[in-house]
Amino acid sequence: MLSCAAVKRAMVATVVAASLLAACSTGDDGGSGTTTRPKATHTTMSPDEAAVRKVAEEWANATDRLVRSPNPSDPALDRLLTGPMLAKFRADMTRRVKDELVARSPERSVASHTIKDVQVDGDRAVVLECFVDDLLLVDKASGAILNDSVSTYATRTVATRIGSRWKLSERTSRRTGGVSGCAA
Repeated sequence: MLSCAAVKRAMVATVVAASLLAACSTGDDGGSGTTTRPKATHTTMSPDEAAVRKVAEEWANATDRLVRSPNPSDPALDRLLTGPMLAKFRADMTRRVKDELVARSPERSVASHTIKDVQVDGDRAVVLECFVDDLLLVDKASGAILNDSVSTYATRTVATRIGSRWKLSERTSRRTGGVSGCAA
């Protein structure tokens, strides 16, 4: 059961994230491939929570970069991931290289990533995130767009402390079509 402080933190983060998402422009990001990320709220967080949030943000940025230019040997994979999440993403990168698949931003991107909550318990943490994915899946050789759907993912990611570092180890997602669910 969540403590009152955790519930209040989650409510504040949700309200702030919703306000920031509503205020975000849906205009072209200039082709930079970056997504709009809300600024951190002014709540006090533990060093572990801050470290887990940092790993989750770094992974969101690395994922965006790697789906555009797949590389199963990218050092970010071993630095930020472990266990099933590492194996699954490395296999996906290998498939994308083999099949010559890359991602590109649409002209008017609505992509976003928001960390909704982080709960740390010893050497394990759970990160609740919301992603809006509008990337175009493109056949690199022909330039044909293979997938142009927009989806929202509510994710639950487990982070594990290994030595002094936090790494993301497992992820489950619930997908809804369009900008919906946790991003609505």
